Amino acid sequence: MDDLDKRIKRVYLSKTLSEEQLEKIINQSQQKTKKSFSVSKKIIKYAAIALILTSTVYGLYFLPLQKENRILNEFATEIVFNHQKTLPVEFETNNIQHLSKKLNKLNFKISLPSRITDSLELKGGRYCSVDNRIAAQLKLKNEQGKLLTCYIFKKEEHFSFDKKISKENVWVQIWSSDGLIYALASEK
Repeated sequence: MDDLDKRIKRVYLSKTLSEEQLEKIINQSQQKTKKSFSVSKKIIKYAAIALILTSTVYGLYFLPLQKENRILNEFATEIVFNHQKTLPVEFETNNIQHLSKKLNKLNFKISLPSRITDSLELKGGRYCSVDNRIAAQLKLKNEQGKLLTCYIFKKEEHFSFDKKISKENVWVQIWSSDGLIYALASEK
């Protein structure tokens, strides 16, 4: 070490902190640590609350909605399959009461809501199944002569719906009313 280095070393070694200065530095350091720990606790607390709220909303709203959409899509898939079979009617009639008497194995009475009877003409019906439930498949004709099929079966679900689903070039309008599910299928 040269002379300059030795002098610099002596100057720095001669400088020391008093007891009070050391205590002050230690106390400030501890206070910062306590504050930092307190802030961390608050962040964890609020993150936990946010997580609980998010999972509650997801569990109460999104999971049931996903289940409902899955059920309706399963209905639509089966309805499209039945619609595309184009099976002939078993009972040809334009009278819904007459058809309801003929389809006497159904565990419900057939009725048509005004959204169907206002613009469609009944041609007849047959038995079919949707979701392993006995159903009525009605053939209907619109003003342009286009054939549509309407499926009516008993509602077991505990939610209401009115949804239009598109599958395989077929529109399926599904809704529930008076304990029954109605599904109207038509080509796009």
